Amino acid sequence: MREFIFLVIGMFLIATACQRNTSSYVSNHLNKDVNIVLKDSLVLIGDDEIFSSGNFSIISKEESVYKIFDHLTKTILVLNTSKKERARIVSQIDLSLRYGMNSGFIQNLLGVKKIHNQQFILISFPYSIIADSNFDFVEKILFQPESADNIFNPAGSIQDICYDEHNHCLYIPFFPDIPYTHNDHFDTGRIIEVNLLCKSIKVLPVGLPADYESGKNYGYFSLPFVTVFNNSLFYIFGGSNILNRMDLETLKNEAIMINPQHADISATHLSGNILEQIRKQLTHGTFYRIIEINGMLMLFYREGIQNGTLNTSNKGTLNSNRFVMGYSIDTNEILYDIPLNINKTSNEPVFSKNGMMYFLKSSKMMEYGDISATFYKYRFEVQDY
Repeated sequence: MREFIFLVIGMFLIATACQRNTSSYVSNHLNKDVNIVLKDSLVLIGDDEIFSSGNFSIISKEESVYKIFDHLTKTILVLNTSKKERARIVSQIDLSLRYGMNSGFIQNLLGVKKIHNQQFILISFPYSIIADSNFDFVEKILFQPESADNIFNPAGSIQDICYDEHNHCLYIPFFPDIPYTHNDHFDTGRIIEVNLLCKSIKVLPVGLPADYESGKNYGYFSLPFVTVFNNSLFYIFGGSNILNRMDLETLKNEAIMINPQHADISATHLSGNILEQIRKQLTHGTFYRIIEINGMLMLFYREGIQNGTLNTSNKGTLNSNRFVMGYSIDTNEILYDIPLNINKTSNEPVFSKNGMMYFLKSSKMMEYGDISATFYKYRFEVQDY
């Protein structure tokens, strides 16, 4: 029955593609075996004056030097692991002190991305800051396309923003201000492209997917998750079963029907107060991250909590079951679709490099008042591939 439903949806996509000048495909599942191999771990140790509760993201890794952003204290932590793995923080940069002249900038700071020429961009709103290798000010940038009157503020988290080192562009999801009852709400763009070399900014023609309905307030479900590979933008919406591929030169789009095997992915109209909207989000299976590694897309998704499958093993917090699909860009095939349970982490990758993915385990108290947090480095090894 499930396969029949996806067949019907696939036929609908093909019909819709003809109307929207979009190519449409249905991907095959190969169900290859995958070994999730723990390759290494990185342990941060400090006290409560150095870092906070363990809400970190890795900004960069150059040989043995890591730069890590503490989201709560707005501090850059520099860690050198050349001598020992369980190293303490060797230096820190308090962005609140350095850029605290505008409290709105610090308060809205989503995170930090490494860009070209050993520079970094501090992504916030209403503006962002490009900084040098020491995080000193270089210039300010507004995410405001020339053709628009409004400044486009980023949506989601720093992990939802993609930097393409080949064309020096940022790809930033945002929520359009157009009401969902407006005629343009369904088709309006939801990703901006920011060229950091020529400082050009444009809205890409990324509307809601064909398996969404017009005239609904999708809220969180209208946030696309993005990555870039070989001058193609890949994106997927949380409640959609359609993976999209946009050629960044021609802006032509391919809609690829994928079929998660472990959860029903769907979106719904969001109404009521904020708690009611959050409840509705949690009761629907959704995609929550897309990452490109060595020509493969890894699509992370979770199960809705209405099925009674809550996982409370992580310090008593409620986490729905998580899964990951591996999609081959070259062959348009789903190589694997497997459960994800990474060593009591949140199962949300916070960094990837050289085929490795980093998952963060929450901080814990140690003796003498120290605090530790651990990054686990994993490689997904596909058999016969």
